[in-house]
Amino acid sequence: MTISKTFKTEAGEAIECVDLNDAFEKGGSKSDQQAAAKLLANVHAGIYNDAFPIPCEQESLEYWMGNLQAGREEGQQLLSVFGKDLDSQNPQIMGFICSRVLADSNCALVDYIIRVKEYDNTISGAEICSHAEKGLNDLNNSINGQPLKAIFWEVNDPAKVEWNENDPNRFENDCMDPAKRIKIISGPGYEAEETGFDFVQGPLDECSTQQEINDGVCDTLKLYKLKSEKYNQATAEDAKKFVIRYNMATNGSSNPRELNNEAMITMLDQLDVMIAENIPLMKKQQTKEHRSLIENASEIMEAVAKPVVDRSKKIQSVRDRMPKKAEKPSPDSGSSFRHNVEKQINPAVKMQLSQTKRTLH
Repeated sequence: MTISKTFKTEAGEAIECVDLNDAFEKGGSKSDQQAAAKLLANVHAGIYNDAFPIPCEQESLEYWMGNLQAGREEGQQLLSVFGKDLDSQNPQIMGFICSRVLADSNCALVDYIIRVKEYDNTISGAEICSHAEKGLNDLNNSINGQPLKAIFWEVNDPAKVEWNENDPNRFENDCMDPAKRIKIISGPGYEAEETGFDFVQGPLDECSTQQEINDGVCDTLKLYKLKSEKYNQATAEDAKKFVIRYNMATNGSSNPRELNNEAMITMLDQLDVMIAENIPLMKKQQTKEHRSLIENASEIMEAVAKPVVDRSKKIQSVRDRMPKKAEKPSPDSGSSFRHNVEKQINPAVKMQLSQTKRTLH
């Protein structure tokens, strides 16, 4: 393949990297496209299937090929393979990464990263991730004329996904201990940090029934932001745009609320409250009061849709349950909160309030 590049890893070994998108850009040869498609099929049937054995967590080979054939700016998904003899009948595949830009959000996502265990001392996962980071920023610059605000990574929540080293069926839940994965990506090379809302992944394909939607939704995840100090400008509003674009790219839904899934709606309620109250995106930056608002977001959002008297009582009841702050809260904090919610989340409320006032007079 003419698109194969050789580079030296931190361990000092020369290996190949094939950015499969290169084969399908303008000017890509037919032979390169055929070789790239064959290599991707090998990855999908081999290390990808082994590492992600749960069908609802997999993307199809056809989906990947469609994005490759659409070109970088249209497909917005990058796929790279690392190893030796990658153009041969028996390629020595050492690693693979699939990532995407969600262009309207100026955010990106690492979909999958795989490093074959027997090559632990040849190439690191952090090296593979750094390669993708450059490609993602280049692509976002090409589309939006600016660098990324965030690169996200989904991981299973150790509190929700059982993983027992001695359980022969443990790989049905994850390809590695989720707690170990979080420890790795929080360390050198990744510097990932947890976001402060309950992330939910929508279905990875279009669904025709509510049961298919509910089966496809994954609510056992945490969302981490890679290299958090470098990408430190991302807000809850950016995260909400990311969620919407991610669902459009995977299941075709431009409004994830219409998926009518309780966990999905709760996540969107949390993001709306975070936006209204300017709550930091990253969990470590959130106060106890922030956490209380987020945890009660659906109750608050339900109250916003009700008449003003009911809404005031409901929001005050949520605040009364919060841990007391040392300083005295401002007397208009409740009305300030309602104003922010009405202004930024639910413009229709203003019309409702106006109508209510006319009726009272």
